[in-house]
Amino acid sequence: LGCSNTQGIDTPETRVLPAVIARVDDLGNYKLVTTQLGDHTLMAKLSEDAQVQTGPGWLSFPANQTKLYAHSRLVR
Repeated sequence: LGCSNTQGIDTPETRVLPAVIARVDDLGNYKLVTTQLGDHTLMAKLSEDAQVQTGPGWLSFPANQTKLYAHSRLVR
């Protein structure tokens, strides 16, 4: 899951959707970003040097880098 304040390129391999970046937590060697996509809360783990701030943003879903969890379990 990617997250940024600028829109990326929307392709079949990487879907890009508008979202609200609600919170950015700097946890030292990575950032944990909380976003709102409609009624859903999604979290993204980004590199420590990622430039992202709260407010309007974009989510990307590269298939080879995206894992979906529900109730703390990996959904396959």
